[in-house]
Amino acid sequence: MADLLLNSSAVIVCPHGGQWQPGARNWRIKLSGAFCFTVGDVVTIVGCPAPAPCTVAQAVSGSQRVRSSGEALLTTASILVTNDGQQLVIANPGQFRSKGS
Repeated sequence: MADLLLNSSAVIVCPHGGQWQPGARNWRIKLSGAFCFTVGDVVTIVGCPAPAPCTVAQAVSGSQRVRSSGEALLTTASILVTNDGQQLVIANPGQFRSKGS
């Protein structure tokens, strides 16, 4: 089943409430006017109130078929893990039209 693709307007938070700061390095594809993210993108997290705050996150899974510059795009089913091993929560994908599997 296809899942929604993430763009830089997505709302993603760490379990402690820190927000991700989008900084997509893939400038080839836009989804609803905002750049998409690939598995290779490292995202920064700001505002994490934990004693050992989450500062960065890396995707460990992405789409199987949809790629840009050879890298899988991130979907709502993607798993993003912070520097302390916590999984990020995707609250909103940023767009609701484009899907990928």
